[in-house]
Amino acid sequence: MLTRKLGRSGIEVSAMGLGGWAIGGPFNRLSDEGEESPMGWGQVDDIDLYQFHMGSHPVEEAGPVRKLMEDLVQEGKIRGYGWSTNDPDRARFFAEGENCIAVQFSLNVISDVPEMIALLDEFNIAGLNKHPLASGSLTGKFHDDYVFPEDDLRHGIDWKSERGQRRLKLVAALRDVLTSGGRTMAQGAIAWIWARDSHTIPIPGFKNVQQATENAKAMDFGPLTLEQFQQVEEILERAPETQ
Repeated sequence: MLTRKLGRSGIEVSAMGLGGWAIGGPFNRLSDEGEESPMGWGQVDDIDLYQFHMGSHPVEEAGPVRKLMEDLVQEGKIRGYGWSTNDPDRARFFAEGENCIAVQFSLNVISDVPEMIALLDEFNIAGLNKHPLASGSLTGKFHDDYVFPEDDLRHGIDWKSERGQRRLKLVAALRDVLTSGGRTMAQGAIAWIWARDSHTIPIPGFKNVQQATENAKAMDFGPLTLEQFQQVEEILERAPETQ
């Protein structure tokens, strides 16, 4: 199985996670009074990674949150923590904590974020990458007349709009390189993330067993080669940045 290190924790984990948003239930939490989470700490020995999911929480008010996380580490309840945020300043504040081992942020072929990647390398922390398939766009399954169901968060996307057409053209231009070697589009998009940096761990979402299986089989192929990665960057007219 393809694996990666969970940042400076040294914990070896699968190089890909499974995003459960589409099938998940309500979030659980631990209060600042130390009350037990509904999940029950006693069900596991400890938690490898505990994430703060308030992505817009003011960084100037994040000190007590980071301290709580550090206290949980000292109590042996968690082994490390991270912040789910797309903001580099917030990510940096947590990364400066002794036991911060990860940051969760959006990353995909179409939307690269060099500043966040640089942060991973600087602090040797893992990057858990949500939206690796650009909300499904990079599966290559959508077209001009595609309409999402009313209960889908993506309902209302107009593929005939200027933005929609631009996205479809980008995906079409990337198809050959992402599917090279027998990959599906989704597998190629995941492979680009692995090629982007050694700290990245994509967490693609899924709605059924077929999608979960397709995503997992991306590990059979591994990262894009340097040549394939550079092809992608040339198509998108970006300067290649990879490690």
